[in-house]
Amino acid sequence: IDDFLASRKAKSLNLWMGCGYPRSGTTWVCRLLSGYLNVPWAKFRRLPVLHNAVLHSHFDYRPGLSNCFYVYRDGRDIMVSQYYNRVRLMQLADHPGRDKWQELFGAHFGSNFDHDDIRGNLPRYLEFSLTEPHGARLTWPDHIRAWIQPGRENVAFLRYEDLLKDAFEPMNRGLAKFLDAPPDEDRLHTAIEQASFAKSSGRQPGEELSNNFFRKGIAGDWSNHFTREAADIFAHYAGDALVQLGYEQDQDWVMHCAS
Repeated sequence: IDDFLASRKAKSLNLWMGCGYPRSGTTWVCRLLSGYLNVPWAKFRRLPVLHNAVLHSHFDYRPGLSNCFYVYRDGRDIMVSQYYNRVRLMQLADHPGRDKWQELFGAHFGSNFDHDDIRGNLPRYLEFSLTEPHGARLTWPDHIRAWIQPGRENVAFLRYEDLLKDAFEPMNRGLAKFLDAPPDEDRLHTAIEQASFAKSSGRQPGEELSNNFFRKGIAGDWSNHFTREAADIFAHYAGDALVQLGYEQDQDWVMHCAS
């Protein structure tokens, strides 16, 4: 229902959407929007939202969207981040998704697999995640193809890596797309500071805590985990999406991954 409202009534209900593939930075974008707009981020709820709020979603593109920010990220970093986050969920006794992820990982890796061996496990995880989507209806490359198309003037596109470098310019540009007046620069700077990795995690970007939702807060960490086998699998299923988004010019990056 929220997705329907966001694609039909966003303007009249003052609904704002932070959307992207899971682990792309959608939580960060929702916090930025909520902080700047001074409207609640409607999370941990059971009922549809019928008033001004920020919604968090991983749904597919809809033509009627407005006030929508789609954030995208290097899919290789997404896969690494997903792996760590799903292992984290399996270790939370009270998380509602714990049993689901234990069952799925057990089916793919066996009941006694070493979850810390990400380099060894990643090829099989990539095969699973890039063919059997969980957390979104589509796989990462299909999600990208559904959203990143010419003529999507009703969406503000944000690149995660640009937000890491300096969130002000992309957020300012996105807000200006939907607001009736230029964004307030001071208020935006304050929202960016309040939603920063340091504020959210109590650590600086790059200081890793693998069992935390805010794990590391950097770009390019995939290169520390991808073997040549993992690179071959990712390139087979999603290499064209990397090129489409400008993360690589071709598939030659695979050759540089160690065995």
